[in-house]
Amino acid sequence: MDTPLSLPPQQIFAPLYGWEAFSISGPDREKFVKGLVSNKVRGFSTGSGNPTLILSVKGRIITELLFLNDEDRYLFLAPPKSLKHALHFFNHYHVIEDVTIQEEASLDTFVMAGEQLPDYLEKQALSMPAFVMTEGKEPKPEAGEGITFTTGDEQLWATRFALLGDVPMLVGWGTKDASQTAQAKLEADGFQRLSQAQWAQLQTEYKWYDAMSELRELLVHETGLQDSHVHFNKGCWVGQEVVARTHYRGKANKGLFLLSSDDTSALEAGKKIVDAEGKEVGSLLARKERVDGSTVARAILKLKSLEGDASLFLEEGNIPLQTLKG
Repeated sequence: MDTPLSLPPQQIFAPLYGWEAFSISGPDREKFVKGLVSNKVRGFSTGSGNPTLILSVKGRIITELLFLNDEDRYLFLAPPKSLKHALHFFNHYHVIEDVTIQEEASLDTFVMAGEQLPDYLEKQALSMPAFVMTEGKEPKPEAGEGITFTTGDEQLWATRFALLGDVPMLVGWGTKDASQTAQAKLEADGFQRLSQAQWAQLQTEYKWYDAMSELRELLVHETGLQDSHVHFNKGCWVGQEVVARTHYRGKANKGLFLLSSDDTSALEAGKKIVDAEGKEVGSLLARKERVDGSTVARAILKLKSLEGDASLFLEEGNIPLQTLKG
């Protein structure tokens, strides 16, 4: 039985369950990649990285990726079930550039996080990596810096990301032996290892959306990821026109929300949501579990449907729904 998970987490770690990696190397990698992803890739030190997106030409999300700069190559971590889509995207645009795109099956990844993580690193004679911040009136993380661990004869990188709200978080990446050794040390030092179910619950609490079930085919501004996954001054990239037009001249008409129901068995992906007049206002994207054990659903909704004392229902069965924070 899993040890109960407290919020905010204090000292936790978990494998990046189901995530896979690929690399893009070669002398033209910067020129090639920067025209295809939503976030900045230029000028990063080894071990640094940021979250990014790849989009269709119509500005619809294909998947989220975690970008990592690894000396003479770029590494990308792909969420569960998204690797084939990411590889198809980059290979589709690869024409004459001198780059090599390949899977990295030997790379192993995990997350360590918690309020006590900075203190733990200090006791290991390590400092919590900083964020490289953008300049301007509203600075935000442009990239997370990395630190190295020595595990036996191998080196392991840990890069800072801001994907669990304000909870300090690092993504560890390296060979399988190095990764497993590091995770064993974390567990021996008192970190709680999360099961796959617990890790999914934690992601639900902190709006780290599942790429395939919650983000795919949505516009960036419908997800709110424009503040963390998009660099608006990096030049042109696939889907950029739609994102920029929405950002500077328009607004999103839909958004992601958590919904609950007294009839949790009815919370199934794909079901339509209607208002009190029976007009369709959204749909359920994914059935989710929260840390407290409750069953909820992630939904995409028209923002106008939440104005005033609006009521929402599942079209099938006319089952009432409630909106939740998160």
